[in-house]
Amino acid sequence: MLSHCQDCSISQLCIPFTLNEHELDQLDNIIERKKPIQKGQTLFKAGDELKSLYAIRSGTIKSYTITEQGDEQITGFHLAGDLVGFDAIGSGHHPSFAQALETSMVCEIPFETLDDLSGKMPNLRQQMMRLMSGEIKGDQDMILLLSKEKCGRASGSLYLQSVPSFCPARFLSA
Repeated sequence: MLSHCQDCSISQLCIPFTLNEHELDQLDNIIERKKPIQKGQTLFKAGDELKSLYAIRSGTIKSYTITEQGDEQITGFHLAGDLVGFDAIGSGHHPSFAQALETSMVCEIPFETLDDLSGKMPNLRQQMMRLMSGEIKGDQDMILLLSKEKCGRASGSLYLQSVPSFCPARFLSA
């Protein structure tokens, strides 16, 4: 079983990316490597207190909220190398659910200890900031895509009323 970050095939995508050997040893000491999380199991639920962040080693985790109407609203998909749980840092409580879409392996990283450690290790703090920035950027990109899609539908609907044969495909390119 995996026992150290440097043995992990995705360490270049995760927190250890910029750490030296001494810093990596300190980080290794706080990480709890979990047993597999089975499809359908949750890492945390909306309202749970922030205790840990979770680094995904393998598998896929979805994050979602429940709307006022009781519908599931997916807010993200997380893959190997991603950290899950950043959205709870501000309030100290998770605003969403995180659920395994398939059998997944995660490393549990106690947040308070990670926060203390990052205060002593500038490389760790900087990497955490990069990861959080990446998540913010991803959220902004998604908002932009969704707003373009809504505007595209509205203007497309007006145009389609005038020219029935028109079928815009501008949002299909990646």
